[in-house]
Amino acid sequence: MKKLSVFAVLVIIGTSVAVAASLAIPWFVDNAPAKNGIPGTVAGVTGIVTLKSNRTDTVTCSVAYFTQEGYFLGPLAPDNTFTIAPLSALAFRPVLSDPDQTIGPDGLPTTTPNTANAGGQEGYQGWLVPDRPKSIDGAPIPGSDDGQGNEVVDTKSNGSCTISWVGGDQDIQGQIAYFQTARKDIAGITTTTTMSYAHLLPPGT
Repeated sequence: MKKLSVFAVLVIIGTSVAVAASLAIPWFVDNAPAKNGIPGTVAGVTGIVTLKSNRTDTVTCSVAYFTQEGYFLGPLAPDNTFTIAPLSALAFRPVLSDPDQTIGPDGLPTTTPNTANAGGQEGYQGWLVPDRPKSIDGAPIPGSDDGQGNEVVDTKSNGSCTISWVGGDQDIQGQIAYFQTARKDIAGITTTTTMSYAHLLPPGT
């Protein structure tokens, strides 16, 4: 009887490992154009989120974006998921698609640099992370919710974000980095300055 009790406890412990975990991006700004490079050639802020998997298997994540007021923007399942290969890292811009030279014209990885993507910041894994939804032509964002059942109209390039997965809370770690470029013309001379900073991502909810 004691052996059966121990077995039952082990079963309970074994099945309790698969729980939800997450990372929070408390705030991001990402309004620089695609292919802007670092340092930037055009004024604006390039926001880059880096995620590192500590798992030896492929982990499937979901992403949820919110406005500064806390309104849910989406995207809805199944268009809210992406994967991270075992022990690998990815970097993505939360607002727009910005493929780098490792992604070919066909949208697949290439060993021949695709110079058309010069200045891009997203490798293949990062490029596949869903972007923050934005209103098109002033229309509400499909599937968004202001907490009262109304869809949201929002064209901004900022917000907050939560990355979620099933597993341990140490499975994935990350940071967000900003590269802010300012340009100033004085007496016919253009001065470009890029400032950068980063911080680790705290656990989510």
